[in-house]
Amino acid sequence: MSARTKSRIALGIAAVALVLVVAIVASIIWMERTANDYLSPDTTYTEHEGELFPDIDWDYWLSVNPDVIGWITVPDTNIDHPIVQAHEDDPTYYLYHDVYRNWNFCGVPYLDYRCVSEGLDSPNATVYGHHLRNGTMFSVFSEFSEASFAKEHRTILLQTPSSKRIVSVTYADVVDASTATNRFDFGSRTAYASWYQDNLDAADVVLDAQVPEHNYLFVTCSYTTWADERTLVAAADRWVWRED
Repeated sequence: MSARTKSRIALGIAAVALVLVVAIVASIIWMERTANDYLSPDTTYTEHEGELFPDIDWDYWLSVNPDVIGWITVPDTNIDHPIVQAHEDDPTYYLYHDVYRNWNFCGVPYLDYRCVSEGLDSPNATVYGHHLRNGTMFSVFSEFSEASFAKEHRTILLQTPSSKRIVSVTYADVVDASTATNRFDFGSRTAYASWYQDNLDAADVVLDAQVPEHNYLFVTCSYTTWADERTLVAAADRWVWRED
């Protein structure tokens, strides 16, 4: 094979590779841009205890995906997403699939599969979401490691088809991803309280030192000191409304 032919083949391979890279980058950018396209411009809101809850069309979202179990809104941020329930047979499915079950780099916030029996009422209801370069999905939660930001955005609104909850951030912590910090089975109130207190004592930011009845934990990646970190934002019920 001549040098000229080899050069042409090399150039052809390079051109194909460039096209693939451009296509992949464009796909990622498109998916990140659509990561927050859940609410329409004419979404209405209902006020409860001074907070505005977006009115969710549960019939629609459950028809889209029966795994939709809730909705999270953090006022004055871009966190306004459905929450889906992960399952034991594929625990990280929603890490790279959206609420429509399409492959999507952005994923969708999902409740740990070990919370499937009690949902958001689990003793430690843990919801995971991506930290993306454009600041969508759960990226904002990485900023809760700063006490001033956590205080200013302490209120989180959670909804299910049968409840509305105003929850308040209690602590935030940045941990090495390899550190075992989560737990779901406690056996007793004493065991839960001891576990919670250990996490509280180790936290970077503490806004409430009381041990709540149960814990909400929002988890996202964090890019600070270690190669692979997670930001944990814990919250507790402040006000709960349930349908009769």
